[in-house]
Amino acid sequence: MPRNTNLAHLPEKQNPELRVVERKRSAKNRFAAAFTAPVVGAFAIVMTMTGLMINNQARLHEISSSINTLQSELTVMESQYTVMSSQLNAMVSLEVVAQIARQELGMHRLDRYQTRFVNLNSEDMIILTDNSRVSEQSWDIRSLFARLMEYIGM
Repeated sequence: MPRNTNLAHLPEKQNPELRVVERKRSAKNRFAAAFTAPVVGAFAIVMTMTGLMINNQARLHEISSSINTLQSELTVMESQYTVMSSQLNAMVSLEVVAQIARQELGMHRLDRYQTRFVNLNSEDMIILTDNSRVSEQSWDIRSLFARLMEYIGM
């Protein structure tokens, strides 16, 4: 017989079953889940494009500054060329050559009585003893060189 006590009787322990309860997503959660991946992807694309644009602008700035530097160097070199070209032209003028010939080499201009003009009314060819022909121009160059060497004293 059961005794009357103040204690409540608990049923014997039984193995409870575990149930998986799926929670239904609300419309707001479904909307956020559906658009999170595309939004993150679009954001990544926009950030990548922005980074590339910044990189391209930096490279463009570097190239522009190097072009400006090279143009300024070109301007300096052109002015140096102009100065050196005018100095060279001054050095090679006939007056400078005549002055160097007089002062350093001891040369003097010929007087009129030392000059002879020969008038040839024949072909522009010279016949040598061995029957070969040489143009008058090459003979003149040889002759001038020989006269110059004789004049210098060599």
